[in-house]
Amino acid sequence: MPNGWTICELREAVEVLDSQRVPVNSEERQKRVGSVPYYGATGQVGWIDEYLFDEELLLVGEDGAPFLDKLKPVAYLIQGKSWVNNHAHVVRAIAKITSNSFLKHYLNQFDFDGYVTGTTRLKLNQSAMNRIPLMLPPYREQQRIVAKLEKLLAKCEASKQRLDKIPFILKRFRQSILAAACSGRLTADLRKQLKINIEQDWRQKNLKDLLAEPLANGHSVVDAKNPEKSFPVLRLTCLKNGSIDLDERKLGDWYREDAKKFLVQEHDFLVARGNGSLALVGRGGLVRCEPDEVAYPDTLIRVRVNQEILTPKFLSLVWDSDIVREQVEASARTSAGIHKINQKSIESFVLPVPPIAEQQEIVERVEKLFALSDNIERRYRKARAYVDKLPQTILGKAFRGELVPQDPHNEPASILLERIQTERAERETKKEKATKGSRGGRLRKPYQSKDPAQLSLNGLE
Repeated sequence: MPNGWTICELREAVEVLDSQRVPVNSEERQKRVGSVPYYGATGQVGWIDEYLFDEELLLVGEDGAPFLDKLKPVAYLIQGKSWVNNHAHVVRAIAKITSNSFLKHYLNQFDFDGYVTGTTRLKLNQSAMNRIPLMLPPYREQQRIVAKLEKLLAKCEASKQRLDKIPFILKRFRQSILAAACSGRLTADLRKQLKINIEQDWRQKNLKDLLAEPLANGHSVVDAKNPEKSFPVLRLTCLKNGSIDLDERKLGDWYREDAKKFLVQEHDFLVARGNGSLALVGRGGLVRCEPDEVAYPDTLIRVRVNQEILTPKFLSLVWDSDIVREQVEASARTSAGIHKINQKSIESFVLPVPPIAEQQEIVERVEKLFALSDNIERRYRKARAYVDKLPQTILGKAFRGELVPQDPHNEPASILLERIQTERAERETKKEKATKGSRGGRLRKPYQSKDPAQLSLNGLE
């Protein structure tokens, strides 16, 4: 432990105001909406018309907080008028021993394993919270630690915000590539070289005129109960990023003969018939390799194109573009909360059809550009994971005494703590005497004063 630091229990450095909390159910709160923030385990959960507290306080999750997730905070500060329910502990740091800000950072790096109970919904009861061991530096050093942490963590947050713009930029980049591919702009140089006239050689055709076989729905099949009567069938989750994941399957309760006409082939394009999300209905995926024997379910529609007119890869590319997406969403119908499209609508979709040679060149160029964007996305995810973990690394250094220089002239925290304990004991003794001398009293209000009682600590003003 660094020189001048001490270890105490959290209860020795704070006042716990849990007795002043008042929970209000959601129905009652709807009748009392006002301008006062209403707080719970992990943050503000609503508004109310009155307040219980009016000062800076530290709230620590009691139940429902992410105690074992190091990337999420368990403690947070509130300011001004507020109301707190019973899902968060209300804590006030004892002035000149520590601060709410210091405790917030300390608790957000603390390992709560062994202090929380429960399985599905973890709980930190008040007794366990009071027992939390607190690494306490000299007060002046705490101030330096907090100032440094605020500066570094602000930089981390700024980095996160900058990084989080990248997925949106990549999405727009991919859509612009598809738009250029489907409009002919991506291969304008090729047409000039091959003397292709876009007005004459590019066609706009209904999908119905591009099919090698009629569209076909899959077959609904329940899970197999008998191994002797079973055959694999894809799940709807096989649709992934414009491709079919052939591992996403189950054993269905049917024989191979029953499944024969629903077998998937290489170059098949499968389209989702329905989904609870309009953004997902009609999404498609291409079978990009020769599969082992597996059928497709009734949740998918099979598209087999005439490859002399339209290549399957070009179809997959166009299908992800706004040209097709707008037609899908315009033709989707809703039933029982599920958005659906049918074969008739799909057959009517209008697609751009360049010459085969140009389709192949378009696919090749798009794949190269998409590979570039995929590489950038991988680097983004790696950087984001690093930045997500960086605050914990910084907090760890702070509470090992490695973040700021130490000043040997600072009063050791142990001496400060002893003084506080003495004064607290004296206050408790006076309180007990006053209670014994009183014949009765009134119930106190949940919140007594904006200004918490301060302990006199000579020499630290």
